Amino acid sequence: MWKDDLTRQAGNARWVWRVLLCLALPISAQVGEFYKGFKLPDYYKSGHLKSQITGAEARPQPNGLWLVEKMRIENYLEDGRTNLVATAPQCFVDIKNHVAFSPRRLLVVTADGQLNIQGEGFFYQQTNFDLTISNQVATTIHRELIRSTNSPAKPRVSLPQPNAPPTNDLIRIFSDHFVLESPSNLAIYSGRAHVDDAQMELGCQTLTIQRSTAGTIESIVADQNVAMTNKLDQSRAMGDHGTYSLEPGRERVVLTGEQARWQGGESEGQAGQFTFDRGANTLLAEQKPSIRLPRAALSAPDWLPGAASATANAPEFTNQFVNVSAEEILIHLPTTNQLARRMSAQNNVLIVSPADKSQGSSDHALYDEGAGTLELSGHALWQSDQRIVKGETLIFDRTNKILVARQNAWLRMPLSSFGGQTTPSSNPNKPAPPPETVEVFSDGFVYRPAAIIFQDHVRANYFQGAVQRGWLTSGFLNIGFKSNRIETLVATTQVALEQPATGTNGARRADKKLKCENLTIQFSTNGLMQSILAETNVVAQQTETRAGRALPAETELTAARATVFFFAHTNEVREIRAEGSVTIMQDTKSAHGAQAFYTATNNVVELSGHPTADTPMGRITEAEVLIWNRAHNTLKARGKKVVGMGEVPGEGPNRTGFVFPK
Repeated sequence: MWKDDLTRQAGNARWVWRVLLCLALPISAQVGEFYKGFKLPDYYKSGHLKSQITGAEARPQPNGLWLVEKMRIENYLEDGRTNLVATAPQCFVDIKNHVAFSPRRLLVVTADGQLNIQGEGFFYQQTNFDLTISNQVATTIHRELIRSTNSPAKPRVSLPQPNAPPTNDLIRIFSDHFVLESPSNLAIYSGRAHVDDAQMELGCQTLTIQRSTAGTIESIVADQNVAMTNKLDQSRAMGDHGTYSLEPGRERVVLTGEQARWQGGESEGQAGQFTFDRGANTLLAEQKPSIRLPRAALSAPDWLPGAASATANAPEFTNQFVNVSAEEILIHLPTTNQLARRMSAQNNVLIVSPADKSQGSSDHALYDEGAGTLELSGHALWQSDQRIVKGETLIFDRTNKILVARQNAWLRMPLSSFGGQTTPSSNPNKPAPPPETVEVFSDGFVYRPAAIIFQDHVRANYFQGAVQRGWLTSGFLNIGFKSNRIETLVATTQVALEQPATGTNGARRADKKLKCENLTIQFSTNGLMQSILAETNVVAQQTETRAGRALPAETELTAARATVFFFAHTNEVREIRAEGSVTIMQDTKSAHGAQAFYTATNNVVELSGHPTADTPMGRITEAEVLIWNRAHNTLKARGKKVVGMGEVPGEGPNRTGFVFPK
C-alpha cells in the first residue's frame, strides 16, 4: 500500500522519491502475484500533486516492470485543477524511471472534454508528462477550444462530452505518430498528418499544436507538402508551410513557400502566400499572385461589335486560359447557399488572354463564376486587337453577352467592327484608302449583341488613318446590329453631325454640318448608308470652297424634317426630301417652302407648298414650284401667277425668276 500522506509533508523532492520507492512495492512481491489499487504519484516542488498513474490491479514482471490493468493517468495543473486524463486497458510501468508504455490503445481527454487523443501503442514519461503514441493517432478537438483562444471575451460554455455524437464544431486530426511535449505544451503529429473539419481538409507530413498554460490552442503549424481542400468544390491550396493563425474573432490558415499554389477545377493559381479565412470562407493570394481561368468561363468571344466575325476562323476557346495578376487576389469559396466561386483582385490588376491577344487592366476586379460576370473598376481598360474600351467601371456579362461601361466611357475600334465598309475606289490602280476608325466618348454605354447604347454627353469621332474626317455629338446614341453588322444608328437630344472639308486648296472642298433633335441612319447589308432621317429643328449647313472663287459659298437648309437617300453601292446622296417650313439659303439669297425635294441625277431642288424666294434683285411670291438647278446655279418659278423681280428666259407668260451668280 502506498503512503500518500508522506508526500504532503516532504520538503525535498528527491528525498520524497526515495521514501516512496522504498515503500511503494511490497517487500515480498513475487512474480505472478497481483496487487489491487496500484498508484504511482508525482509532485510539483511545491508539494502539490502533479500527476499519478493508477490501475485496478498490477502484477510484477520478471524484468522488474509492473503490468497494470485498467491503467489511468491523471495530470494536474499547479493550482490543483485536472488538466488531462489518459486511460488504457493495460500497460507496463517502470516504477523506478516513472515510465508507462504499452502496444495497446490509449485515450487522452482534457478535463473539459474539448480535446481527446487516441492511438495504438504509447510511451509515457511521468516526470515531465511527455507522451508518444506510435500508430493510428486520431484526435478530436471541439472548435470552442479555438474560439476561446481568439475570442476577445473568451467565454466559458457548456461543452459536449468526448463520446457525444459528432457535430460541425469538431475538428479531427489523424496521423501515424504523435508526441506530447508537456513542458513546452507542444503536440506534434507526424507521418501523413490529416486535419478534417466541416469546411476543409488539410494534409501535411508534420503538424504542431501549441497549447497555452490554460489549455487553449494558441497556434497550429503544418510543414512539408501542405495541402488544404475545400469540401464543397474540392478546390485545393498547397504550400511548403502552413500556420493556423488565431486572432480576436478570426481564424486563418496561412500557406507559404516557393510552391504555394491553388487549384479549383480547371482554374489554378500561384502566390507567395495563401490565407484561408475560415469565418469569411475566403482564400487570399498575396505576394505576386496570379490566377489562370478557363477562357470560355470568363467571357464569350463577342464582347465587342464584330468580334465574332473577326474570330470566325479562330479555334474554339476550349483548353485556352486567361491569366489574372494583381497585388492581391481574394477567392470567395463556395457555401451551401452559394455554390459558385467569386474572385476579387486589388491594385494593378492585369488580365491577359493569349488566345485572342486581348487584355484588361484596372485598380480592382470582381469575377462571379456563377453569374458569369467580370467587373473592372478604377481606370478600367480592355483591349482586343484594335478594339479598346475604357471607363471607370467595365462589366462583362458572359451569360447575357453584355458589356457595360460607366463614367468617362471611351470606345475605339475599326469601322468594320461596326459593320462599316470603306468606300470602294472607282480606279482599280488607285491605292486602297487608309483604315477607318471610330471612337465614342460618353458618360456610359451598354453593349448587347443586338445594340450598343451610349448615354449622356456622347461624342463619336470618325478617322481615316490618323486624320479626323467627321464627328457626331448627342445626348443619346443607339447603334443597332443584325447578323453582326450595323443596321441602324439613332441619335437624340441636341444632335450635331459634322464632316470637315477635305482635299487641297486647288480642289473643291466642302465642310458639312447637321443639327437636329432626332437622327436615324439606316445601313444596307453591305455596310453602306441607306438613308438618313433628321427630325425637329433640322439645320444643315455647307461651306464650299472652289478654285477661282475668292469667297466660300455658304449654303444652309432648315426644316422640321429631312430624309436623305443614298445610292446602293456608294455613300453618295441619291435624293433628299425636306418637310415643314423649309428654308434654303446661300450667301444673301434664300428660298422658302413647305417641302423641298432634291435629286442627284439632275442636281435639281424643287420647293413646293407656297414657295417664296428672296434675292438682292427682288422677291418671288405666289409661285407653285421653285426650281433650283444646282448644275447651272439658276432658280426658276412656276405657277399661274408669279410675282417677283428679275427676268429669266421664260417658259411662258408670267414666268419670272432670278439667276444665281456663278
